Amino acid sequence: MALVNLKSLSIITTPPINKKPVKTSVLPYDRLTIRETLLKEKQRNGLSFYVTPRINYLDEIEEQLKKLVPELKVVKAQGSLVSSKLD
Repeated sequence: MALVNLKSLSIITTPPINKKPVKTSVLPYDRLTIRETLLKEKQRNGLSFYVTPRINYLDEIEEQLKKLVPELKVVKAQGSLVSSKLD
């Protein structure tokens, strides 16, 4: 793990009350599954992350998600952004 510009680190040793576990899935690309999953997470006021292995895919994926689920706010982020832009 790179610790560049790390000023402080807090560790949570016990999960918050009523914390739901993170569910990670790696599946074949299916537009309906993506749409249903993202909307389900929005309905429960959760956050979703769509991960791609290549930074040059970000713009294309952002546009696909905006068309696929126009009800959602789509924001792209990548590792070279400063932390103030990621929040």
